[in-house]
Amino acid sequence: MNKAFLTLDQDHDGWIEPRDIVAIYGTHITIDYDDLIKLMDSRSSLKDGSGRLNYSDFSKWMGNEIHNLASFIFRHDSKRNPV
Repeated sequence: MNKAFLTLDQDHDGWIEPRDIVAIYGTHITIDYDDLIKLMDSRSSLKDGSGRLNYSDFSKWMGNEIHNLASFIFRHDSKRNPV
C-alpha cells in the first residue's frame, strides 16, 4: 500500500514559508499573500516579518493533531534548522 505524504516544507530546508503554503494550497483556496505572511509571522519565533515557521513553531500552532496524522511529514532534521 502506497501512502501519499504531505510535505509542507517544499525545499526541505527545515522551514515552512508562506510560499510553501501557496504552492500546495494556492489553487484550492483564496488567500491574500500579505495576510498569510502576517498570520504565519504571528506564530513564528523569529518575528522577522518573513512568516517562516520551524517545526517547533508549527507544532505549537497546530497542537498535537499534526503528530496524530500518519500522512504528515515535516522535515525538521535540517542542519540549518536543528530541533
